[in-house]
Amino acid sequence: MRRIVVAAGLCGMLASGALVTAQHTPGAKFDLKKPLTLTGTVTQIDWANPYVLILMKVPGQPQPALWAVEVEGPITLTDNGWSQESLPVGESIRVEGFAARNGSNQVSGNKVTLTSSNKPVYVGVNGTPKARPTATGPTPRWPDGHPRLGPPPGQTGY
Repeated sequence: MRRIVVAAGLCGMLASGALVTAQHTPGAKFDLKKPLTLTGTVTQIDWANPYVLILMKVPGQPQPALWAVEVEGPITLTDNGWSQESLPVGESIRVEGFAARNGSNQVSGNKVTLTSSNKPVYVGVNGTPKARPTATGPTPRWPDGHPRLGPPPGQTGY
């Protein structure tokens, strides 16, 4: 019985460790004391959780380097009016952010600007989130006075 408890505890610890590494604060992966500005061409947008990655080719000697620019997640970007089409492949961009702590070709994108028009397409979380509808009226309650989840009978919405 003890072996089962120990095995279950180890499995739980391993699973929670995988969840902890899924997301990070910017300061964990990027050195906030090393600002970095890159100019290059968009090669791909990886529109996936937990963060959207803009892959870009930066000119260099003897050959160009591929960089990954990490911005907010797709849900946050969509809520703020950004989409996969906001930044077309082949577009020349300038990225301002912070270099990766491990020295890899990764940067946290705080600002992405189109070099052709000098127009920023992404700044922080790209503006103010769209207003969400709010509930009007009192909280629906059951006959015993407890709050009810959902609308009262015969009504829709909340």
